[in-house]
Amino acid sequence: MNEGQLASPARDYLRELDRVLIGVDATTAAELRGGIAESLQGLNEADAVTRIAELGDPAFVAASARDVHPIDATGSAEPHPTNTTPRTGTSSVAYLLSALAVYALAGFLLPVIGWIGGVVMLWASPTWRRGEKWAATLIPLVLCAVVIGFGLSAAFGAAAGIPRRFATYAEDPNPLLPGSYDVLWSSIVAAWLVLPLTASGVGVWLLVRGLMSTGRLQPASPRFAIAAALAFALGGFVLPVVGWFVGFAMVSASAIWRRWQKIVAAVVPIAAAVAAITVSATIAAQAPGIVDDPTGSFQVPNPLLAQPLLLQWNIPLALWPILPAAATLVAAWLLIEVQRRRSTQNPPSTA
Repeated sequence: MNEGQLASPARDYLRELDRVLIGVDATTAAELRGGIAESLQGLNEADAVTRIAELGDPAFVAASARDVHPIDATGSAEPHPTNTTPRTGTSSVAYLLSALAVYALAGFLLPVIGWIGGVVMLWASPTWRRGEKWAATLIPLVLCAVVIGFGLSAAFGAAAGIPRRFATYAEDPNPLLPGSYDVLWSSIVAAWLVLPLTASGVGVWLLVRGLMSTGRLQPASPRFAIAAALAFALGGFVLPVVGWFVGFAMVSASAIWRRWQKIVAAVVPIAAAVAAITVSATIAAQAPGIVDDPTGSFQVPNPLLAQPLLLQWNIPLALWPILPAAATLVAAWLLIEVQRRRSTQNPPSTA
């Protein structure tokens, strides 16, 4: 890494970090410094200042590496002055946990309104950045809109019935497509189930970001990287799509992997799901009808394949088994990268 290309605040931070890391185990210090330097790479001055504020004072970072308080100039172990004042009010860890609990769980008890209360508490705290607050606000709403749109499209499909080219059955609805009342039920499910479930997944991501902001979680930790890879692999099976998003958020927060590796982790599962949906659409569009009369004079549509609107039911199938399955393969690669990096930084000693 060419540190000469770092922004001026980033270079100053690394120089101060080198000074306070004197006396820390060389391997630990190198791993910690390398992860922080990588997280500062490519940032402009404003973004670098924001990132440095998240990382915390270099003396506090060094103290975390030693697992003791930093040593002052007199040689006595005392906490750094900038960290002696505990976080209070909306900046405290207690408020962080309370806000996340309301954000993630209140929607189950009081649909929509409980979730709005959690959003208000999030925006009142300076722990999270504005972009994180916007993500926490918009992601559940977008997924709810998708679910409602899913029910709306199903209702339109039911109203359309069987294609007009099958004149004998033109007035009969397709029994495999839901009725128009499903729009109402889709809205209820979205408000009561999808919204708080999505908020629960986003809440895990906010917890990770909040703990990093308060200095209680170090992004360069290999243990955090392993936990992130496991969440990335298994989260989508436990909570479809949202669980995968949580794992990806943790992978993105880790300083172990490079930026291109994080991009691969995001693109591969999404590409696999899109490919599955594309194949399903192709099969649905080209599916033949069923010929009951050998002479071909009597023909009805195939209710399983000849309706392109049934493609919408294949989308959840692509997002549940295919997306997390592809994420599991990527997570295995990420874990191998963690082990390879640890082996490189800790070569076996020769007797």
